Amino acid sequence: MKRGKLFVVMGPSGVGKTTVVKAVIKRQPIEARLTLVASYTTRSPRYGEQNGFDYYFISPAEFEEKKSAGFFLEWSCAYRGCYGTARDVIARRRTEGFSVVLVIDRHGALQVLEKEPETIIISLEPPSLEELERRLRSRNADDEASVQFRLERAEQERTDELNSPIAQFIVFNDDLETTIARVQDILVQCLIED
Repeated sequence: MKRGKLFVVMGPSGVGKTTVVKAVIKRQPIEARLTLVASYTTRSPRYGEQNGFDYYFISPAEFEEKKSAGFFLEWSCAYRGCYGTARDVIARRRTEGFSVVLVIDRHGALQVLEKEPETIIISLEPPSLEELERRLRSRNADDEASVQFRLERAEQERTDELNSPIAQFIVFNDDLETTIARVQDILVQCLIED
């Protein structure tokens, strides 16, 4: 069986990465064999999030243990919590012939690229910082300091990507259905190019 590919969909908090990727996975042609790997996080669940499906919610001490043991392919501490993706789950799914999609920030994408240079990276961008701010505020999950921190981080990630690009594809999430179609087209095209 052919080993699956590794994809990263990166972008700032609130841009819609998880929403887009879950929709793509749900609509994928069966032969695409795409799977989303849930990250581990130390933050509290938001309304509607399920442990083991959206994220694995763990304590900061458990996260530090896993990080020290080399459990994570990538990890990042930001947005009032730490996030990391299990190395062994990704490897197992790829060996089983599934292509894995990770939903992470630029910091995590850089770590993945360093360890897995063949990774295909899609940068999901908001149409504007004003729109990103509107989306962050509409989630009602963050206080003012957190919204400002996320906006500053988004601006920094945008500047870093302009100065030192790592993404092969850039998609602006200005219309959800169009964005889902664009990301799906990119993933499917990359899968059939082998």
